[in-house]
Formats: sequence, structure tokens, C-alpha cells
Amino acid sequence: MRIILAAMGVALLLLLLTWLLLRSTSPEIHTDQIAFDALDDMATSESALHRDMLRARAGMLNNYDPLVAEEDAIRDSISRLETAVRNDPQISDAVDQLAMTADLQEEWTEEFKASNALLHNSLAYFRLFSAELSESPRDPVLARQVSGLTAAMLHLTLDTSSSVMDEVDDELNRISTENLSPEDTRAVPAMLAHARMLRDLLPATDHTLKALFATRSHQQGQAIRVLVLARAAAFEQRASRYRYVLYGISLILVAMLIYLGVHLEWRARLLRRRANFEHIIARISTRFINAGPGELGAQVARALEEMAAFFGADRAYFIVTDGAGQIYRWSRTGIMFPHGWPQKALAVASRIGGWSNGIVHIAHDDQLAHGDGSGVPAAIGIREWLCIMDPKGEPFGGMLGFDALTGKIGIRKSEFGLCRMAFDAIAYAIDREFLEGERRRLEDKLQQAHRMETIGALASGVAHNFNNIVAAILGYAEMAHAQVKPGSRAAENVAEIRQAGERARDLVEHILTFGRRSDTSREHIPLGTLILETKSFLEATLPTRIKLVVGQVSDQSILISGELAQLQQVIMNICSNAAQAIDGAGTIEIEAGLTEVAAPLQLDHGRLAPGRYTVISVSDDGRGMDEATLERIFEPFFTTRADGNGLGLSTALEIVREHGGGIAVESKPRIGTRFEVWLPYSPAIQADTEQRAQRVAGRGGGQAVLVFEADRARLLKHEEILAALGYEPAGFTDVSEAIAACRASPGRFDIALLCHQHGKGSPLDLAMTVHRAVPDLSIILAVPWAADLAAPALAEAGVSEIVGLPLTSAELSGALAHCCETPLSRRRMREEA
Repeated sequence: MRIILAAMGVALLLLLLTWLLLRSTSPEIHTDQIAFDALDDMATSESALHRDMLRARAGMLNNYDPLVAEEDAIRDSISRLETAVRNDPQISDAVDQLAMTADLQEEWTEEFKASNALLHNSLAYFRLFSAELSESPRDPVLARQVSGLTAAMLHLTLDTSSSVMDEVDDELNRISTENLSPEDTRAVPAMLAHARMLRDLLPATDHTLKALFATRSHQQGQAIRVLVLARAAAFEQRASRYRYVLYGISLILVAMLIYLGVHLEWRARLLRRRANFEHIIARISTRFINAGPGELGAQVARALEEMAAFFGADRAYFIVTDGAGQIYRWSRTGIMFPHGWPQKALAVASRIGGWSNGIVHIAHDDQLAHGDGSGVPAAIGIREWLCIMDPKGEPFGGMLGFDALTGKIGIRKSEFGLCRMAFDAIAYAIDREFLEGERRRLEDKLQQAHRMETIGALASGVAHNFNNIVAAILGYAEMAHAQVKPGSRAAENVAEIRQAGERARDLVEHILTFGRRSDTSREHIPLGTLILETKSFLEATLPTRIKLVVGQVSDQSILISGELAQLQQVIMNICSNAAQAIDGAGTIEIEAGLTEVAAPLQLDHGRLAPGRYTVISVSDDGRGMDEATLERIFEPFFTTRADGNGLGLSTALEIVREHGGGIAVESKPRIGTRFEVWLPYSPAIQADTEQRAQRVAGRGGGQAVLVFEADRARLLKHEEILAALGYEPAGFTDVSEAIAACRASPGRFDIALLCHQHGKGSPLDLAMTVHRAVPDLSIILAVPWAADLAAPALAEAGVSEIVGLPLTSAELSGALAHCCETPLSRRRMREEA
């Protein structure tokens, strides 16, 4: 756009100069010259016409062609004159008068040519006859009379005054035509006739010549010449004014050219300076690219030295505002950094206004001595200060500063972009170094993950085989327990064997859960729903000596993107670990809220990008942990309890990382521990939130659940879990009693939960027995190991869902929620029928 405007300005200037040039040269002067030439030509032609007419009068001109040419020349001169002065009315009127005079001259000329031709014709005849008669010897008297007439006629040709005419008349009267000889009778009358004609033509012709000479246009031409000269003077005066204007503009243009030359020279110096700075930045960037591991500090110091030398600064520094806040610095020999500087530079820069693209430049002592806290640079002897900082904190938070203590920092506002490039060169190098470190750490973690994956695969294979052995141990322990005397030493030994088998089964389950990757689709889960459901599960599983306190979630619109069962498992595993850390009575407190992260945040386990996060904290007043234990609590299979398996917290951390979050832990011995689970916030519209809250709630609505469990103690525990989930359990330890209850009250139960332990027949036989008795009842089969159960056999036995033993609230709630739909719809159909 600026180029177009400049081109338009140059074009307008050229048009103005052209117009002034044309006006200063006064094209009217050319027309005036034409007028002068026409007047001169007319005067010349008119003089030639008069000369030739006199020659014709004297008989010296043989023909009238010169007269015609001169008349044409006069008409051409007048035509040119009219063309030259047609734009000036006053001169045009004078030219019209001159044209009329020329027309009158032309009329007199034509009249002269006619009379003069007749005159010379008569004069020739008169001469012929007079010569013949004056030499005739027949009549001497007549000869003398003719000679006298000839002399008088000759005198008349020279003088046409009245006295000469009277003399001619006297001579004509003396000649008598009587008594003439026959020869003279023919000649005398003819001579007298021509003499009388000449007597009349000569005065008339001379009168015509006099009239023509009297009508000369010299005065009119002079008047026209004066008018043209006056007009030419006016034109010249006006042209002089335009020449003065043109001269003034020329002076201005010369001044502008001088200014442009100086400005171009100044711009050339700036370009050279910019090119030098760009070369410095290019060298710095190249060195950063070629730098090896551990060379970053030296390269940054060298870059600061080169840029400080370019700006004329005495000190230079780069502060990394992210992470540990590392500072790179350089100073001239003999110049030290004062105490607290440049650490305070960030705070000072934040209090100083006037930032332009993240750059502040203070070049005056009074600006450096403000009383608002920004006077710190002046207090430490800085005369000029340049600070470059990324206002958005991207790509890597930092600050580049230059201090001038004795001289001045030679920088212009147009070079701020180069300062930004210099800042970016260092920032990107530091960022690259940081990313390289992250890459190396990720590679280490990846190698660790590969090792853990290998271990997990091995552990899973061992666990599957070991689970069959544990199932056999538990089955035979159950059968042995039925055959020994209650309260005997053998019964106690069998109980210990069964308890150890159950712990082994739990360990296998944890190993399988830890090595399993969830492929379930994620959804928006309301935070309040997650906390309340988990509270219900914990109240049913935590020891009664533990008090569970759950804080109120104020904002019900807070959502988490994930899988409900996994997130519940995270909270339950942490709470279970907290309960085990409490000796005697104690309190577990759960809080949740939304937190804004403005800069990258490094947690104990995980690094978070800027954004909004949901923080779920679990605090206990247990015995706490020392530093050594705290560093290893998330390692798989690491535990401080004899009956622990070391997979609860490892599984929780794995799930949180899969959800894009992290975990922070604070613990002090004999005071307690606090876990913080950071999960990304997932925004969604209100309607979608309510629908998903209802769908993922997983709580029952008072549906009746038939529970079969042969062991009374385990039956009571299952009933507690179902009641916590919002269902109405009815437990049975005998299958026949359960079938009788169903037949006695058809439609009483909505779901049947059949728990089958090893060594007590086939789980499919149990399910088939119930299905045949109550075909419409949805059956959930709970078994320790389901790998041997085929899908067609399960469908034939009426099994809708299958869950593992021991029961977990998350898995059981999903199965119950899925089965609730079918029996309810069938019951409605039966009731409507």
C-alpha cells in the first residue's frame, strides 16, 4: 500500500512539474512570433505590390503575375495572422480591420490592372499613329500639330495635373480633321480617339494608384504589432512567475534529494548494523545447533558476550523463569553483579510499564529512579537498561537483560525485532536442551516400561498358572474345613491355609489388574458423582475404626474425561493404603476442586502442561513415611507390610498417567500423608453433563438382588457391598432355599448374584439350576477364575454377566447396572399383560 501511495505521489509531482514547465515556456510566445512574421511578410508583400504596380504603370512590367503572387502573399499573411491571434478578441478585431483594408487594396489593384492595361494599349496605338503622322511630308502643319500633341501627351503621362490636361485639350483642339489627305483620313481620327482616351485614362489610373497607396495598412499593422507585443509581454510576465515557482520547487526537490541521500545513507548504516546483528544471531544459532551435551552454559555465556559487545552493554544475563530458575550471566572484566541482581530483574520488569512486544528499554536516569520500585536499576548504578522477555511464556519462559553502567546501549526501536530473535535463539537452545533431557528421561522410562512390560507379561503368565494352583488350594481347604472338628487345631490350620490362599488369590488379581491395559471408551464423568460413589464403596469396605470425611464439591459442572471404574479404583487404592497406615482409630479426608495451572508444573510423579485440572486430595493422620519410603511407594511390588503386595499405588499411578495426569505426595513421619491426584479438566455443556451423570452413576434404585454364597461371613460382606450400591440384597447359603423363595414370590427378585467357590461343583450347574427354576431372572455369576467357562455354555445357563471373586464394587456396579434393564422391562411386559 505504501508503494502504491508513493508511486501516486511521484506521478502527481511529475504532472505538476510538466504543467509548470509548459506554463513557464509560454507557448503563446510562439504564436506571437507567427503574428510578427505574418505582419513582416505582409509589409514586404505590400511594398513589392506597390513597386510592381509602379513598374506596371511605367510599362516596365510585361504581365501581372507578380501582382497576383503578391496579392496571394498578402492574403496568406492575413490568414496566418488571424490564426495566431484568434484567441485574443482585441487583436482579432484589429486583424479584421487589416483584412478589410487588404480587401480594399485588392479591389484598387484589380481596377488598376484593368485601366492600366487599356492605358498601355491606347498609348501604343497613339505612339504608332503619332509617329506616322509627325513624319508625314504631305501636311507639314498637321505634322507640327501632332508633334505638339505628342509632347503634351508625354507630359501628361508624367503629370496628370489639370494644367497639363488643359494643355492636352488645347493641342487636341488645334488638330482639325478637315481637308485631310486620304492617307491621313484613316490615321488622324484613330490617333485623336486614342489621345482622348489617354487623356481620360491617365488621370484615372494615377488616381487609382494614389488611392491604393493611400490605403496602405502600415498603421494598422503597427497597431497590431503593438497589441501583440503587449500580449507577449503579459505572457512573458506570467511565464516568469511560473519559472519562479518551478525554480522554488526545484530547490525543494534538491533539498529533498539531499535529505533522501542522507536518509539512505543512514538506512544503509542501519542495514549494515542489522546485517551484523543477524550474522551474530546466525553464528550463535549455529553454535547452539552444533553444541554437544554439557556445552550449553558456555555457549550461552559466549552468546551473551557477543550481543553485549554489539549493544555496548557492560553486563548481560538470561534468566530461565521456568523450572529451577537457572541464570546465565556475563560481565566485562572488573565489573561484578551486585547482590540480588539479576534475580530481582523479573520483579522490576513486571512493575515497569511501556512494554512493546515483550521489550522494555529505559535510557534515561530519571526513568530509572522511579519511586514505585522500578528504581532498583538506578540504585545499583545502571544508566541504561534493556530487557527482553516472552510475554506469553512460550516456547520457554525466560528473560534476556543488558545493563549499561558507563556508556549507552546503542539500540533503536526498529531493532526490537532483532532483540526478539536473539532472545528466541537462546530460549530455543535452552528449551532444546530441556527437551533433550526430557527425551533422555523418556527413553529411560520407555526402557523401564519395556522391562516392566516384559516382567508384566511374565507375571501375568505365572499368575494365570498360579491362580489355578491357588484355586485348588482353596477348594481343598474348603473341603478339609468341612471334615475337621470346629475349634480343633486342625480346623485352625485349615483356616490359616484358606486365609493364605485368599491372600494369594488377591495378589494374583492385583498382578493381572496391574498388567492389564484398559481399552474402554472414556466419557465425561461429573466429579461429584465420582466422589459420592467412591464414598459409598469405601464406607462398605473400610474398617469401622476409620472415619471417612468427604468435602463438598461446590461446582457440580466439573467433569473428568475417563473411565469411571478405573478412577474409582485410584481413589479406593489410595484410601486403602491410607487405612493400612493408620494404627487404631483415625480419619481419612477426601477433598476435590478445580485448579488453574498457568505455567508447566512438575509434580512428584508427572509433569503437567498449563491448563485447568481437577485435584482430588486424600489425607490421613496415620504414621506417615520417611524420605526413603516416599521415593519407592509407587514401585511395583514394593510394600512395607507383610501381607501387602505392593501393586495398589502402582496401579493407581498407572491409571492416572493414562488419563494424562499426575500424583503429588506429601508425608511426614507420625503426622500423616497427603496424596493429590491431578486430572485434566474436561469442559462440556450442562445438558450433556446431567445425562452422563445419570448414566455413569452406577447406583441402584432399590432393586431386589438374590445373593447366593455358601459361606455366611462372605455372604454378609456381599450384602453390605450391594446395600452400599443402592440395591436390596436377600442372601441365601442354600440353593434350594433361594429357588423356593423365588417360586413363592414370583417377580420378587430382579437379579440373582451367584457366588461359586472352587471345589463345590461346577459354577455352570449352579447357574443352570437357578435358570431352570426362574427363567426370567438375570443371573450374575461370580467366580474366582472364568477362563474355563465357554460363552455358549454361559448363555445356555442364563448367565447375563460374569464377575470375579473376591467382589469389587466397581466391577459389580457395572454388571448390576447392565442387568437391571432386562428384568425390569420383562416385568413391565408381564404386568401389562
